[in-house]
Amino acid sequence: MVVEMRAEGERSSGERSLLPAHAQVEADRQAAAASLRQDVGQLAIDLADRIVGESMKDSARQERTIDRFPRRARGQAGRHHEG
Repeated sequence: MVVEMRAEGERSSGERSLLPAHAQVEADRQAAAASLRQDVGQLAIDLADRIVGESMKDSARQERTIDRFPRRARGQAGRHHEG
């Protein structure tokens, strides 16, 4: 019985000592996910800049481009169908 209680105490102590490590791993995972989201967002903006041919960093320009781009795309699509 004493041996069992001692083993349980050692297990419990070991689990407690792992808590900071688990917390650090979770914090690192969250930081990596946030960094990845930021990187993907920047890549999407850079790709949109290239596709649209204008900088997408200025919000007013984004709105104008978003409004104008579908009209331009429809116009080009019409020319492709006529040929």
